[in-house]
Amino acid sequence: MWFFRPLAALALGTAILAAPPAVQAKARPAAPAGSFLHRQARSVPQLVQEVQADPAARRRFARYFHIPEGQVAAYLGRTLRAGALPQPGRYTVFFVAASGLVYPTRMDLRPGTPVFVGRDGKPALLQGTGNPLTPFATAVEVHVIEGGPSVRVGGTVEQIIPAAGADIPVPANDSAPPPATHAASR
Repeated sequence: MWFFRPLAALALGTAILAAPPAVQAKARPAAPAGSFLHRQARSVPQLVQEVQADPAARRRFARYFHIPEGQVAAYLGRTLRAGALPQPGRYTVFFVAASGLVYPTRMDLRPGTPVFVGRDGKPALLQGTGNPLTPFATAVEVHVIEGGPSVRVGGTVEQIIPAAGADIPVPANDSAPPPATHAASR
């Protein structure tokens, strides 16, 4: 019966090669823990295919880019291209915890790091993991806010009610409109 093993292996190999692309895509290596993708993607077509096949990844990208889930694959396919970092830099890279929480981590990336680049030429995602990245922002000015006024942060107004004497980091932007004047309700 030893002669059946090579025939079985040959039949299995032929079945894998003749499988449709969706089955072959699963042969790509798994992405490491914390990745936006479950399987690595090294090209835009692989990224689009993975997002179409993986509802969890599609949801993550939809939340990150603030677009409907049904538009994620098309959005990534038409706005990204494969590239590499031309120089070293410090970036904020977003990871996914086992609980599904997306959290930022500061990373120093080397030149040549494979990335997906947006239309503007700026790196948008790490190749392989699909994790979003942005240049690391360092300019933060600390203001002490007494009481609980509204503060404009990145285009949205948020109520901040600090503990007595607490320091709250506020982006240093002299051109930002002044905070709203209504008092915070406690």
